[in-house]
Amino acid sequence: STSISGATTRTTRPVAPTQLTVSSVTVASVTVAWVASLDTGGDPLVRQTLSYSVSGTVATVQLDATAVSYTISGLAGSTSVDDISVAAENSAGSSSVAETVSASTSPSEAPTISSLADTATLAGEATSPQAFTVADFATEPSALTVRASSSNANLVPPSSVAIGGIGTLRFVVVTPVAGTTGSAVVTLSVTNEAGLAAAASFQVTVEEAWQSIYPTSGYATGGTQVTVSGAGFDSASDYTCRFAAGAMVATSGAAVLSGASLVCVTPGWLFVAQGVGFSLLKGAAALKAGAQGE
Repeated sequence: STSISGATTRTTRPVAPTQLTVSSVTVASVTVAWVASLDTGGDPLVRQTLSYSVSGTVATVQLDATAVSYTISGLAGSTSVDDISVAAENSAGSSSVAETVSASTSPSEAPTISSLADTATLAGEATSPQAFTVADFATEPSALTVRASSSNANLVPPSSVAIGGIGTLRFVVVTPVAGTTGSAVVTLSVTNEAGLAAAASFQVTVEEAWQSIYPTSGYATGGTQVTVSGAGFDSASDYTCRFAAGAMVATSGAAVLSGASLVCVTPGWLFVAQGVGFSLLKGAAALKAGAQGE
């Protein structure tokens, strides 16, 4: 008789990953990469373990069996990360460590932000976009965060400060609260990955302006009460409504109802007026008109 015996394959521990290198460092992180185990010992890998030491404290991280890189993050600047190693593991156990590497994070330095000019706008209008730049020694510009604060949240709450742009070049637009005037100091703070920050401030002045009138018709015969809406009207000041129809010009004193509205009455014309224009005077000077009142 003939007997046939079957051979069995014994699973062994895998060979350690190789070619471990430091691929990049930042002020807050160290990234390493390696070549996966070339011999898994006859059984699929179940995981890999990365180990490292910071100031004598050893840390381990369990990684997927297919991982070939890892970033050690949350570090401070100029931090030494020692004895970085990677081991592979299958059902038979863990491999040895073939090699170790060490690295240090970049030195900590605060980012920079360019200065911004003071700006002014009329009540009810946003400021023109103002450009500024941010930079950092170790952090990519796209990873820098910029936040806004305000010295007068009733006029310019931080949520009304829009910050745009990417990378180094950014811009800011401020939209004051409708119906308010005054000034506020807006501070932009830029923060890098290490938590270090720099700031630049600029003043926003919101000037008194009228924005709309109601009604917008019925001026030709006179006697129509006109309500003027705006911001910053002062009951201690003298306002005059000025109506012009061709060569004819007439004025009417205005009564302040609140900081946001005043009223006046259209004058009677010597002749029937057509195409009447409107402007508002404060004392002898024409008050600026917001975008809606132009």
